[in-house]
Amino acid sequence: MIIDDRRDIRFIAEHILSDAGAAVETAADGKTGVEVAAGRIEDGNPFDVVVTDIQMPEMDGYETTKQIRSLGYGGPILALSASAMATDRDKSLAAGCDEHMAKPINRSVFLQMIGKLLDS
Repeated sequence: MIIDDRRDIRFIAEHILSDAGAAVETAADGKTGVEVAAGRIEDGNPFDVVVTDIQMPEMDGYETTKQIRSLGYGGPILALSASAMATDRDKSLAAGCDEHMAKPINRSVFLQMIGKLLDS
């Protein structure tokens, strides 16, 4: 699942993952992302990985991650952020993300990161 308020980022990430053979769902905000994840968890079919933007209006990626984790989701969560500062990565990990990646999305780095998270 890809959660990002920017349509272009959702499109790029979805395209990269789809080309790699993944089935991808997207959400345009944290609240919707949490609702969709909750439905999948309730159905016993949680996402293999969640990719969430950190800086979104209303519900940021930190809160989105905390809420998804509170639903019992134990799979990997990758934070996407325009910031590559070490403190931002630390905040993402503290919120429950497994990894943090700076934008813009680099296709090979993104796929390697997703692969690493899925292999963990």
